[in-house]
Order: sequence, then structure tokens, then C-alpha cells
Amino acid sequence: MGGPPMTVTPPPNTTLPLTGIGFVTLNEQFCDGSATLPTCAATGSPSHSGRTVRAIHVVVTNPNALSIPQGADVIVGEAHSDATH
Repeated sequence: MGGPPMTVTPPPNTTLPLTGIGFVTLNEQFCDGSATLPTCAATGSPSHSGRTVRAIHVVVTNPNALSIPQGADVIVGEAHSDATH
């Protein structure tokens, strides 16, 4: 009805266009510093690892009929974890 069907848990960093508004990223995940997914493992001694996960991230890039300000950045549900080893 409102777009393509999605699984309950979309793959990491699933980005969908919002026609005339901008885009939404579902299950957004990124690592601290220069570490990379999927492990976010860092190198060095001591090494530090961190990951941020956002359930829903909406970015408004266009003027729109809803009068949502261009540049609006809405995050719903964010968690961050850190580890030093």
C-alpha cells in the first residue's frame, strides 16, 4: 500500500527513497573510527571497538508538500556499544 514490502528485520543499511521527500535508512549500522562492518574490530594496542545501530533514520533532502524542513534528520531508536581490549 505505502511502498515495497519489507521483512521484519531488514539487512543492515537498507536505504529506501521517499519520493519527493528524501530517504529512509532501516537498520543503519556503522563503526567508530576506521573500523569496518561486520565486526567493527579495531587494531592497535589497546584497541577500541564501537558500533552504532539506528532502527530508522529519515533524511529530508527536498522541499515537500508536507512542509517538513529541508535538511531535517530524524532518528528513531539508536544504540551504541564500546569495547576496549
